[in-house]
Amino acid sequence: RLPVPPERVRAWTLDERGQRRSEFPASADGPGGSRLVAPTNAATLWYEVEVAPPPVTAGFERWRRQHFTPEQLADPAVSGPDAAPAGDSIANFVKYALGADPHRALRPRDLTAWRLDTAAGNLCLLLDFGRAKGMTDARVRVLASSNLVDWSDVPPDAAPVVTLDDRELVTVKSCPGGATDRWFNLLMVERLMP
Repeated sequence: RLPVPPERVRAWTLDERGQRRSEFPASADGPGGSRLVAPTNAATLWYEVEVAPPPVTAGFERWRRQHFTPEQLADPAVSGPDAAPAGDSIANFVKYALGADPHRALRPRDLTAWRLDTAAGNLCLLLDFGRAKGMTDARVRVLASSNLVDWSDVPPDAAPVVTLDDRELVTVKSCPGGATDRWFNLLMVERLMP
């Protein structure tokens, strides 16, 4: 018995020179296991068995597997990208992108911190937030507007980043472009297609 599923196992009979002769299948043997039964007419004592490595999961899928049980993974209402298992209405995908625990009930203000910066005589907003390190399937952006209708990206060029184990802490500085008495910022999490 091999402790891997049969789709990851390939086996061949070999000739006297160690060359592959014919492939024979692995069959399922319990959950997550497989069994090899050599053909009775193989006329050899030599076999080759190849076990493929487990599929690599990355991004949101990897995060799901780290935070949910197999039973929860099978239920998209609990572990799906739009689910909010903590009952806080913050979707799993947002918690993944911002490096948060899906089982902990959070408020939006627990995910971000807003501060005023008056350095250099200019009034700016500073936004601090965490994000998952190395994401390729999500993007976190800060948008700014003076009228809540027209939004533009706040350039992340000068955003200081502090790297932790699997998270990055980011500070984005957003300054109005001219004289305005209203300045709004928005943190946006987007799903990217692989």
